[in-house]
Amino acid sequence: MNYIEELKSGETFVFENSLYVLGIDFKKNGDRLGISLTNGVPKWFDASTIILKTPIYTLDPSNNIVPVVENKNEISI
Repeated sequence: MNYIEELKSGETFVFENSLYVLGIDFKKNGDRLGISLTNGVPKWFDASTIILKTPIYTLDPSNNIVPVVENKNEISI
């Protein structure tokens, strides 16, 4: 579990069983804009909102499963 303020733009997360991608927009009070990947509806999230950070994957030209956004800090085995 993470606070939404810990995410970078473009990262994906789950909030109340819906998948969102974090946009670049933010408000002076720290609210962040997430876009639902289910229906495209934008939603403002308070900076202290607790979310579950989750990657989404796609297939490359060789049909390998790769994350849409790579996280250079995570160690893969």
